[in-house]
Amino acid sequence: MLSMPPRIVRIDAFELTAQLSETVGNSRQMFDRRGALLLRVTSDCGHVGWGETWAYASAAAALIRETFAPVLIGLDATTPRAAWQAMAAKLGYDRRGISTMALGGLDVALWDLAGQVAGRPVHALLGGKLRSTIPAYVSGPFMKPGSDPYRDFERDIAGYLATGFKAIKLRMGTEPARDGAMAWQVRKQIGDAVPLMVDLNEGFTVEGAGAIAKRLAEVDPVWLEEPIAHDDLPGYRRLAATSPIPLAGGEALFGLRAFRDYLTAGV
Repeated sequence: MLSMPPRIVRIDAFELTAQLSETVGNSRQMFDRRGALLLRVTSDCGHVGWGETWAYASAAAALIRETFAPVLIGLDATTPRAAWQAMAAKLGYDRRGISTMALGGLDVALWDLAGQVAGRPVHALLGGKLRSTIPAYVSGPFMKPGSDPYRDFERDIAGYLATGFKAIKLRMGTEPARDGAMAWQVRKQIGDAVPLMVDLNEGFTVEGAGAIAKRLAEVDPVWLEEPIAHDDLPGYRRLAATSPIPLAGGEALFGLRAFRDYLTAGV
């Protein structure tokens, strides 16, 4: 007699918020709290998979509860690709932003659940691991509100180095001369052997980002991340043609087509 595959029986969303000890931010905004939405998918055999998303947690939780959970209940817990297709089929004009991030968090949970059911790591379900270690960098320091947004960079970076981080990504974005001077201070502090990256968090025009890139190039960054709006493909094409620093991005792109367009453009 053939056994029935385990079925998804429950979807839970847990909204978390934390007050930060100080207000921090980037070139576009400051924030004093952070949030996350933890997602739990349970099968009828008792296995549990966990996922996470963070943008607009309350709205994402409502979307999951009203749109995605009814689709997932009863599906085979060992077929996350089929579950993804079922969720994606419920989206129309809302195939970006919160909807896709909520779907992505559930996708992570579904793969985790499939791995738990199979008793195998998720990388094995995806075809096997490609490497055993991954280099890590610290994302910070963040900017501070007020007239001196870089006032704690030296202190924070000293803490990162003491912790053992061997690469650093700065949050920057005021004006070229100021950013260039701060980058030089950081480079002197960490030395030439520590890889340095800079994230501008989409805060500039093509012209402004180009001016900052020229100043930052003096400290040899590995990349300049999201200097302009993520959906400005013509702008990225122009900036990539002149920037002395390789550009990084894609954090805010949604779906295969968006990545295809950037890769096709050679950005």
